[in-house]
Amino acid sequence: MSSHPRHTHRTRIALLLLIATLLLSGCVGKGGTPSTPSDTQTRDKVDGIVTSFNQADPDSFNRVEEIVDIGEPAIPVLLEMLDDKDLSKRWAAIYALSRIVYDVDEERRREVLPSIRDAFNDPNPTIRQTAAGTAVAIGDKDGIPILIEYLRSDDSRLLAGERVSLSSYSIQVLRHYTHQDFGYDLQKSMGEREDSIKQWESWWDQNRDTLVWDLSIGEYGGYRT
Repeated sequence: MSSHPRHTHRTRIALLLLIATLLLSGCVGKGGTPSTPSDTQTRDKVDGIVTSFNQADPDSFNRVEEIVDIGEPAIPVLLEMLDDKDLSKRWAAIYALSRIVYDVDEERRREVLPSIRDAFNDPNPTIRQTAAGTAVAIGDKDGIPILIEYLRSDDSRLLAGERVSLSSYSIQVLRHYTHQDFGYDLQKSMGEREDSIKQWESWWDQNRDTLVWDLSIGEYGGYRT
């Protein structure tokens, strides 16, 4: 996958946000208001892209990048998809949003963030974790404990081109945005990682109230190591 900015730092995180099986539907503009011609064109384009995906052809999912290329105009469609009952549509939404949100201004990010936070409660681990990682990467520290939670899971994320575990995604995001590590080693057994995980949990308990987002560098500060 191509990556999103900070623009060198955030590139690394985008490589971890992986493609799922996608289908799309949508009829009216956000909030039930009539769609403008530009809204309709965007919806038609997204629909044409996602309906071309074929589970028998994994490479067909690479067309999700075309949704990312639409950029900010696709956001209303994607926000609606986050609430869809269809797992694949929700994944399509969080994947595209996780890429697009880095290219919009701070005000637009604040508008999108509540919907991303709602996905913290998604029953699917990949969607929930991706939402948490995206929130953390745009300054919402409340995604951190979700990422720490998945340090205890080596289950695979949805449709990774190469196998990427939930634990691998979590530790890379956490290391990048907090500069903490606590000796967490993916090569060790889960039992051997438990001490590191407990240190992560303790660090969060100690720093949750003082941790602050430094917009100028795109990282967190104000913590005790």
